[in-house]
This record gives sequence, structure tokens and C-alpha cells, in this order.
Amino acid sequence: MPMCAAAIVGAGLVLYELRVLLQLSARPDPDADRDFRFPGGQTRLVPTADGGHLHIEECGVGRPVLLLHGHGASMRTFSLLAAPLLAGGRRVIAMDQRGFGRSSPVPPMFGFPGLVDDAAAVLEALDLRDTVVVGHSMGGGVALGLAIDRPAIVAERVSAIVLINSSGR
Repeated sequence: MPMCAAAIVGAGLVLYELRVLLQLSARPDPDADRDFRFPGGQTRLVPTADGGHLHIEECGVGRPVLLLHGHGASMRTFSLLAAPLLAGGRRVIAMDQRGFGRSSPVPPMFGFPGLVDDAAAVLEALDLRDTVVVGHSMGGGVALGLAIDRPAIVAERVSAIVLINSSGR
């Protein structure tokens, strides 16, 4: 009986995650048309394996810091954090996660593993090394997902993961 209960709970969690992601894809992002740029920075679109793109803003030189925002937010979450990081000699990379800001909408059946794949795609596309990955809320879950599901990429490209008010996976 305990195995059956665990299977039911597990299936329920999967269905809940799918429902949340489907709700995200159906709702327009209020920040999609608002401009956010670092002074002197550059905008990039990083392609994803499924034909989408991730909107990236980057600025500065030095050790990279990749900023992953939480659910219901966008890279604008980190607008106040960027200035001290830049002043500290960091290369700051902020991305809109899939379904937020100016990144592609969430495709059908897209789940948490897709967000992890997206973060890995940014690390690889920008050839980031010795990177500090900062995850806020859901972004922290994505950062943890990198460590759990993509250990080779983390070993090669990430030196630290910082979690801010994050949930588990």
C-alpha cells in the first residue's frame, strides 16, 4: 500500500507541474514589451534545441555571474543587483527564462528539465567558465537542476551556485 500511495503522490506532482507550466504558456508576460538593458551592455538571443530563443543581456568583464530569475518575474528582478556586481569587476549575464520577458513562449509539454536545458544552453553558447550561477526562487531550482542533471557541465563551467529564497526540485 505505501508504494501505491507514493506513486499517486508522484503522479499528482507531475500533473501539478504540467498544469502550472501550461498556465504560464497561456498568459502573456507583462514585462515582454518593457526594455531592460545594462548600460554599455549587449543583447543576445541564444537559440534553444527546440527552435526557441532565450533573451540575454550581458555587460562587464571578469568572472561571469549568470542570473536566473524566479517564477512570475523576468531578468528585471536583478536590476538592482547588476550595478554592484559590475562595480566588483564581474561579467553579468541576465536571462529571461522561457515563457518570461523576451524569451520564447513555453512550448507544449515543456517542464522543469527544459528550464535546466535552457540554462545549460546559455552556459555553453556564451562559453562561460568559472561561472557563479545565482538563482532566485524558481531560478534556484533551475540552478539545482543543473547540479543534479548536468554535473559534467557544472564541473566544466560553474564554480559556485548561490540560491536566493529558492525552492527545491
